[in-house]
Amino acid sequence: MTFANRLPLFILTLLLASALNAQDSGGSGASGSSASGSGSSGGPIALPANYKLNTTDMVSITVFDEPELSAEQRIPGNGEIRIPLLGEISLLGLTIREAEYKIQRAFIDARLLRNPQVYITVSGYVAQEFSVFGQTGAQGQVPFPLEKNSIDIVEAISRAGGFSSIARGSEVRVTRKKPDGTQEYFIIDVEAIIEDQDDENDRDKYLIYPGDIIYVPQRLF
Repeated sequence: MTFANRLPLFILTLLLASALNAQDSGGSGASGSSASGSGSSGGPIALPANYKLNTTDMVSITVFDEPELSAEQRIPGNGEIRIPLLGEISLLGLTIREAEYKIQRAFIDARLLRNPQVYITVSGYVAQEFSVFGQTGAQGQVPFPLEKNSIDIVEAISRAGGFSSIARGSEVRVTRKKPDGTQEYFIIDVEAIIEDQDDENDRDKYLIYPGDIIYVPQRLF
């Protein structure tokens, strides 16, 4: 494909990047101010309803009219927090409402409380990120949207400013660290995915997760 044929694709990725930036800047002040993810404990943070609890989140758990059962902890690596009378309960990957319900059911199933009212707030978290290097508008660490734990490869490239005019978008390399500590990598033809706009399923096949590293090589003339 010649440079002249590639130019519309380059412009398209820039347009997608501009649209995402406009969407992010138009979000609520709470989400924008917390995107840095300082991780320090403070007042409750306003988070999207579908935000999923993650490691290092600082959570406060309150049981109505049962102050001795309240707890404030940072979620550790195993995702389990300690709750008085219940012991350790995993909240990793749950929305706040799901976590509240899980704790409520635990109190009921253990016959400790008949109708507990559990409330959870998040006062600190660390933003999830992926890294992008090579021929994109911006390089380095890119934060995930608060409401997502994964995004498709096209959105990831767009959030990094889109392809540069000399990017080889047909051979984008993604490196991922596996749970056992080893690394795996795969090559994705992002150009083909962008050109086939009607196939949303194709985009969903190539998801980017926190910690992934994306490298976009330079096109050979």
